[in-house]
Amino acid sequence: VHTNPSTTRGAQVWLLYYLYGVERAGRLTNQRFLGQHDWYREGADALVAAQDELGGGQWKGVGHSEDNPHIATSLCLLFLSKGRRPILISKLKHAPVDDWNHHRTDLANLTNYVERQWKRDLTWQIIDTSHAEPDDLLQSPVLFLTGSAAPQFTDAQVHNLREYVDRGGFLFAEACCGGEAYDRAFRQLMRRMFPEPEHQLRLLPPEHPVWTAEERVDPRYMKPLWGIDLGCRTSVVYCPDDLGCFWELARVGREDKLPAKVNEQVSAVRSIGINVLAYATNRELKYKLEGTPPPESEFKNDPVERARIWIAKLRHSGGWNIAPQALPNLMKTVARNASLRVNVDSRELALTDPRLFEHHMIFMHGRNAFQFNPAERKQLRTFVERGGLLLADAICGSDAFAAAFRREMNATFSDHPLEPIPASHPLFSAAYGGFDLRRVGLRELQGGGGGPTRAVTKQVPPELEGIKVDDRYGVVFSPHDLSCALERHESIECPGYNREDAARIGLNVILYSLAE
Repeated sequence: VHTNPSTTRGAQVWLLYYLYGVERAGRLTNQRFLGQHDWYREGADALVAAQDELGGGQWKGVGHSEDNPHIATSLCLLFLSKGRRPILISKLKHAPVDDWNHHRTDLANLTNYVERQWKRDLTWQIIDTSHAEPDDLLQSPVLFLTGSAAPQFTDAQVHNLREYVDRGGFLFAEACCGGEAYDRAFRQLMRRMFPEPEHQLRLLPPEHPVWTAEERVDPRYMKPLWGIDLGCRTSVVYCPDDLGCFWELARVGREDKLPAKVNEQVSAVRSIGINVLAYATNRELKYKLEGTPPPESEFKNDPVERARIWIAKLRHSGGWNIAPQALPNLMKTVARNASLRVNVDSRELALTDPRLFEHHMIFMHGRNAFQFNPAERKQLRTFVERGGLLLADAICGSDAFAAAFRREMNATFSDHPLEPIPASHPLFSAAYGGFDLRRVGLRELQGGGGGPTRAVTKQVPPELEGIKVDDRYGVVFSPHDLSCALERHESIECPGYNREDAARIGLNVILYSLAE
C-alpha cells in the first residue's frame, strides 16, 4: 500500500489512484485479503498516517494530477468510504480448493436481499483459512462454510475457528449438491472443534428464534437446521441440505423469470438465510475497523504472581459455568482500562473451599434455580463480613436464578436486605477510576408470537441490587444479563446489558471492591 508497483516513474507516482484500484479489486471480488494482505486495514492505516492534519485533513500525492489536493483527497475518500461497508457474512475458503465455492453468487444475492430489507449498505467477503488468524476472522460476524466433499482443516485452523466462536463469532454451514461426504466430515469437524459433551450438534426445535428472527418460513419448504449452543446463544447453525443453490437463483429482479413453485422454494430458503443472519447479528453491524474485539495479542497474562488480582468463580448447582469466558473477558477489560495487574486463569471454587479467603472478590452467575446448604451460607457470610465482595448476575435475565439468588441472600444475610443500589451511589460514577454509568444500554425483546423477534437496546439507568455490611456493599447483583454480553455470545433471545456497558459495570464493581 505504500508503493505503486505499476509505474516506472517512481513508487509514489499515482499512488492514490492505484489504491483506489486496489479498493475496486478488493470490493468487486469480495476479497478480504489480496495475497496475505488485509487490503482495507493496511490501506486505511497508510492513508490516515499520510493525511495532512494541519492542512484541513486533505491529502496530496505525487504526479501532475495528484499534486492537486482536491483530486488526491477525492481518491482517498473513495478508498476509505467504499471499502468500509459493514461486513454481513464471509465465505470461508478451505481445502479442497475446488469445493468451497460451488455457487459463486449465493452470498452476493443473499447480501443484496438483506440490504434491501434492513435498508442499509452491506458487503460480504471471502476469507482464506490458510492466511487468517482469529483476529482476522473476527472482522466478520458470520462465517459461511459450504461444500460437497469432505472439508479439510489443519489443527491450527480448527483452533482458530474455535477461538473465533469463543470470542463471539458465528458459523453458518451447509452441505451442498448432495454432499454426504461433507455432512460426515462436517460433523467430525465440529467434534474436533467442540470436544466438550455439552457442545454437540442438536436439531433446532420449531420454537427456536432462528425460524422467526426476521421472516416466517413457509413450512412446506423448511429444511433441517442443526446447532451448537455456547452460553445462551446458538453459535453454530448447520444445514445438511442445499441453501446456496437457492440463494444463487434469488437474484433481485429475476422472480418473474422463474416458475411459481421454484419462486416459492427460493423465497423460503432465502428467509432461512436472513433469519440466521438476523439471529447471529441482531442486525447490529459495524463498519470495518469500528468496534472490533481487541486483538488477544494485546493482552498478556503477567507471569509475576505477586500483587496480581485474582477473582474466584463460584461453583453451584444453578448453571455455574454456562458462560465460561465471561470472567476472563472481564479481567481483560480491567487490564486494558484500569492498568491493573490481573490474572485470567480460572479459579473455580466451592463456597466451602477454604481458599475462598485468598481472594478479595468472587464471581457467580447462572440460569437455573439452586440452593446453598447451611455450611455454604455460613462461609459466604464470613467472607463478606471479612471485607470480601460477591458479584453475581442472572444469565439472560433468568427469573429462576434471580429468585433463587434473592432467597439465598435473604437466608444468608437475614439482617441485611438485598435492595436496589441508588443511582446516585459512587459505584455508578468515575469516582473509583471507572466509567460514568448514569445511562447504560439494556437489551429488551420485542415481537414474537409468530412474527419477527428482535432485541431493542434502550438507554436506561443501571439496575443493580446490593447488600450492605458495615457501610459497604458486600454483595452486588444484576438481575439483567452481564455474562453473555461479557462473553460476546448475547443473542436476540437474551435480555440484558450490551457488551460495552456490561464490561463497564463489571469494571466499576471491581474498582469499588478494591477501594472500599
